[in-house]
Amino acid sequence: MSIHVRPARARDRARLEAMLAPEVAAGTVLPRVVVPEDFLVAVDEDDRLVGMVGLSWWSSDVIELGSLVSAVRGRGVGGRLVAAVFEVAAQKGARSVVALTALDGWFGRQGFHPRPVAPWALARQAPVLLASDSPWLESAVARKARSSCASCPLLARCRQHLMVRAVAVPARQVA
Repeated sequence: MSIHVRPARARDRARLEAMLAPEVAAGTVLPRVVVPEDFLVAVDEDDRLVGMVGLSWWSSDVIELGSLVSAVRGRGVGGRLVAAVFEVAAQKGARSVVALTALDGWFGRQGFHPRPVAPWALARQAPVLLASDSPWLESAVARKARSSCASCPLLARCRQHLMVRAVAVPARQVA
């Protein structure tokens, strides 16, 4: 099966919602409004949707990879979508890609590392001491906690791990 990753289009909206709905119902993906411009899709040679991933900017330095869904598990679709997110992040100048997930083992195999404080923890309690090794990341996490986690109906039972991976800066060519 040949798979191609591309930005989602307005005409993909119904297919995105259909792919996302069972994952939301199962609790494996958080509910979200589907805005096609916020998604990358994996399609086969007949343009059938086989995977999707949502992108949300927490700040100019941090982009969240979310709503990662594959209709064909075990064929590398998730890995291809993650690689495409990193291409977008590098092109836009992001420093880190983050994921809020219960699949921390899978994301670990993709090069992500856990962070000690997730946004939902900040939204539930105060004060929380943030790490000082990446203040720009911690600031984005705090912003996420205030902007969406605090009002999420699943906040009380959220246990997702915050996973982070640095974006490789492309090497500059010297003429």
